[in-house]
Amino acid sequence: MTLDVRGVFRDAWSMWRCDRGVLIAVGGFFLFLPHLAGMLFVPARTATVTIAKGQAPQLDLNAQAEAMLRFFTENAPLLIAVDVATVFGALTVLMLYLDRERRDVGGILLAGLRRLPAYFLLTMIVDMLVGLGLITFFLLVPALYLAGRLILAGTIFAANPGVGPFAAVAQSFRMTRGRGLVLAGFATLILFAGLLLAYPVIALGDLLDRAPLANPVSALIIDIVGAAVVAIAMLGSILVRIALYRRIGASKGI
Repeated sequence: MTLDVRGVFRDAWSMWRCDRGVLIAVGGFFLFLPHLAGMLFVPARTATVTIAKGQAPQLDLNAQAEAMLRFFTENAPLLIAVDVATVFGALTVLMLYLDRERRDVGGILLAGLRRLPAYFLLTMIVDMLVGLGLITFFLLVPALYLAGRLILAGTIFAANPGVGPFAAVAQSFRMTRGRGLVLAGFATLILFAGLLLAYPVIALGDLLDRAPLANPVSALIIDIVGAAVVAIAMLGSILVRIALYRRIGASKGI
């Protein structure tokens, strides 16, 4: 059975139209605010450049690696807090639609807290598997294909309380068999569309943060817009994954 691509986006849009009040509340609190906090309180990373006489400026890779390690070490508590909050927000939205016990929002939040460690482990597994390929140009296409095969892992986990992280990964491979290429397209959209939309705003915000005479009000507005774009992109990707899970699951009798 072929996958109706337009139908997937129609389903995602329908979920937004019907439930935008709850989605705005959950997304605002667990997706928007953590990203805004990160933009406001985590300093911008800078590249280390060496300039030799008579040569063009070059990146100092060793110094860059040391600076990156120092950046993550110094800002680890806030970075981890932002990551945990956004992962919990994603799990909450997934469970709002896929929870088999039909709990209310309060029940979903409590159930999500109990399942958060396992879901966080699942996101780390998926990010590690896909990320290793994305950082290597020659493995970019295989990484995107792998992301397509893993695109249902989170929804499978949210919909099935008895399924653990590794079982969700295995079941995602089974459910996506025969649809790898089209799902790689969805994965590419999810991975890069939000980044491309948010990058100009975030880059402008970083520039204003480093400018000595920057207007703090303008910088704050830019950070708010950047966090909002990232949150909207994340929320949209979650709804698309839910729509994919429902359509593929229906075609397989799940």
